[in-house]
Amino acid sequence: MKKKKLLVYPYSRSTEPFIKYHDLIKDYEIQALVSPKGWGIAGDTIDTLDGAFAVTDKFEEELKRCDVVWFVEDGTCTLSQTILDQRMDEAKRAGREMLFFQKERTLKYQIDAPYLNRMLGNEVPVISVIGNFRDTNKMEVQLGLRYEFMKRGYRVSSIFSSSGGELAGGYSFPDFMEDPELSAAQKTVRYNQLVKLISVEENPDVIIIGVPGGVIPYSDELHNDFGIYAFEISNAVASDFTILCSLYSPNLSWALESEKEIIERKFSWEIGAVHVAPYIWDRDDDIGNNNGGMTIEVDDAFLYKKLPDLDQGEIWNLRKYHNIQRLADKIMEELGGGD
Repeated sequence: MKKKKLLVYPYSRSTEPFIKYHDLIKDYEIQALVSPKGWGIAGDTIDTLDGAFAVTDKFEEELKRCDVVWFVEDGTCTLSQTILDQRMDEAKRAGREMLFFQKERTLKYQIDAPYLNRMLGNEVPVISVIGNFRDTNKMEVQLGLRYEFMKRGYRVSSIFSSSGGELAGGYSFPDFMEDPELSAAQKTVRYNQLVKLISVEENPDVIIIGVPGGVIPYSDELHNDFGIYAFEISNAVASDFTILCSLYSPNLSWALESEKEIIERKFSWEIGAVHVAPYIWDRDDDIGNNNGGMTIEVDDAFLYKKLPDLDQGEIWNLRKYHNIQRLADKIMEELGGGD
């Protein structure tokens, strides 16, 4: 079946992992990336594994070349409702399909009533991707590992740390985990049962689970909700290999040793690898830090200068695809699936 040509709007850097690993998007072929004027992204070039895409701000022009508009409202950047409504109206008038970040997949199997409050066992190996802050590239690591394992012929199930997972063949972070009417215990049981249902329906060789938010308080003012999601998910399903995605900091090696001890003690997650994201916490942004924390982006040259052991041991730059391949080798060796 011929793939439909996809326009991504409004494109932001949080969507970049989906573009980089666009082969995971089975029903669509990415044709255009459009970012609103003023976001500072138009003119950028986004590299993929097999080429590159240029970001423009020409919505009307790109719309003519596409069949479907993927409206990406992921909460990273704010687009006014007026502009969004205008773009949706233009797409509708042009006869284009519209795609949204929504959870469309349903499972064939259900839990029988006597088991609704029961934890269920899982025999499928689980890889967990966690982070210590925002902007730590968790989604890129999840998509990269999914792509690599599938490329090697493995059956992979994914429950991602945010929305959009269905587009890549997995599942978005489930809505019930954000339901204020459910207790932590109820969420834990339901997440456990979701993993079981997926494992029964898809019969995967491995399950990749992404954990939203930070797993531990980053500072006195940025508590990351005290790792509530991590607590619930770690009690719902055991992790056989855990990857910690971290911001860069000048005292990174010391901080990581402390964080790994806390994570293992609180969640029973032994960290098998660390990814260092090209971001530093902006301590001086008082307004931003009152709204979840702000970061400053740095380049690869900075990271490799400051971290001479990067990619040489357990600390990786997993935005590089060859490191995703090396990490996949390490995971399979530790899980007993290597040659």
